[in-house]
Amino acid sequence: MNMIGKGLLKIDDHAKFGKFVDELSKFASLIIYSTKKDLLVASMHKEKIEEAIEKFRDKVVEIKIPKRGVLAFVKLKWR
Repeated sequence: MNMIGKGLLKIDDHAKFGKFVDELSKFASLIIYSTKKDLLVASMHKEKIEEAIEKFRDKVVEIKIPKRGVLAFVKLKWR
């Protein structure tokens, strides 16, 4: 078992986390894991945001889409 964030990660969690990040990496250019909040923050092009939101609908916590610029940010819970 490994300690990540506030809780323990078991073998099954490692597999689940890996699969989730792998799917998310198809949309995102950068993925950051926040250990304090146990969330993933992903930055992606504005054009991909709708497709990503549709795919991870139940996992989305917050979305930031700027009026200018091309990068949007999404906070996701992975568990």
